[in-house]
Amino acid sequence: MVTRIIWSAHALADRIEILDYWYQRIGNKIYSIQLDKSLKTVIQKLTISPELGRKNGRFR
Repeated sequence: MVTRIIWSAHALADRIEILDYWYQRIGNKIYSIQLDKSLKTVIQKLTISPELGRKNGRFR
């Protein structure tokens, strides 16, 4: 089991850009907050089952 996910500086910057994009596009932070919660949920699942998602570089 993975104990934690280590984010690169580039990945963190991308995450912030994505959340800011949706804030600018919609005009409030509600969607960005919900999206961030969804990302955190997926990340939590990856710490439990790190094999989720891709197989041989491709999505399942």
